[in-house]
Amino acid sequence: MASSRKSPPTEADALYRHFSARAGADLAAATQVAVGFSGGLDSSVLLHLLACLRDERPFVLSAFHLHHGLSPHADDWLAHCAAVCERLGVPFSWRRADLDAAAGDSLEARARAARYAAYAALGVDRVALAHHRDDQAETVLYRLARGAGVHGAAAMPALRPLGLSRVWRPLLDVPRADLLAYAQQHGLGWVEDESNRSIEYDRNYLRRRVLPELEARFPAAPAALARAARHFGEAAQLLDELAELDAGGWSPRLALACFEPLTPARRRNLLRAFLARAGLRPDERQLALLLEQMLEARADANPCFRLGGIAVHRYRGELWLGEARPLPPGPQGLSDAESAPLPGWGAC
Repeated sequence: MASSRKSPPTEADALYRHFSARAGADLAAATQVAVGFSGGLDSSVLLHLLACLRDERPFVLSAFHLHHGLSPHADDWLAHCAAVCERLGVPFSWRRADLDAAAGDSLEARARAARYAAYAALGVDRVALAHHRDDQAETVLYRLARGAGVHGAAAMPALRPLGLSRVWRPLLDVPRADLLAYAQQHGLGWVEDESNRSIEYDRNYLRRRVLPELEARFPAAPAALARAARHFGEAAQLLDELAELDAGGWSPRLALACFEPLTPARRRNLLRAFLARAGLRPDERQLALLLEQMLEARADANPCFRLGGIAVHRYRGELWLGEARPLPPGPQGLSDAESAPLPGWGAC
């Protein structure tokens, strides 16, 4: 395995110059940045770039590794990450992942949830992740294949809130080939996760089968998909701004009168944005049911719609959000979901 000792960037190092100009301007001396460090190629390059940048524009840099325990090599990866950070002079921390989750969650979903929960607990200003342009293209395809709307097709933002921190992806406009060239130029070592070779996982299937075929026919496809994600992101922002205008400004409750002058599309957009502020992401059918029940129920009714553990109430001409009470078992001892007459619907 090649050395991961930090070597200064050369004049010919276009990636470092690009990174320094784009990322360095955002980092003040007191900014606390923790790199999500798996030990793979991408995060190894990001950590090296930030360690070099720290020498020029001081800020507080650390690295964090989440030990998923899914691979027989996981302990070796942890040791590798600790050794790399020691050579770079970067403070290093780690923890074991808790992959327990509700039934029905995939292993990918559980691992992702564990990572972001761990990142949120770090208490730093920014958690730097090494997603690159090819990852962004893959995410656009993955979400479109699953029927995502504008917000989903916007894929990964460069900066987004995470608890009191922010997730920061400073390499989203950089192709993976440039990261590989940088790693080879600087003699960086990295680990290879054997699970990345399995097309059993949806993202690996896209990465190994679909994107290469697409790029062979349309060489500019990864860049075009990443550009499309930016366009979707701008459109999503405009829809959110429109929803706030239609709501007359956001508050914990939403007046039903706001819906009356709107077209069906703007009604859906307003309700979707209102629910998203509480972290709710209803599917298309749930959204249609909710609009129908809340807007068309008789005047003296107070319907309630369950979305996971949250209840959406109609009361005195307004929509309210609150904690949903558990549903009683059905006549044959059915679960909450089974005893509800429609998906997501039940007594609150």
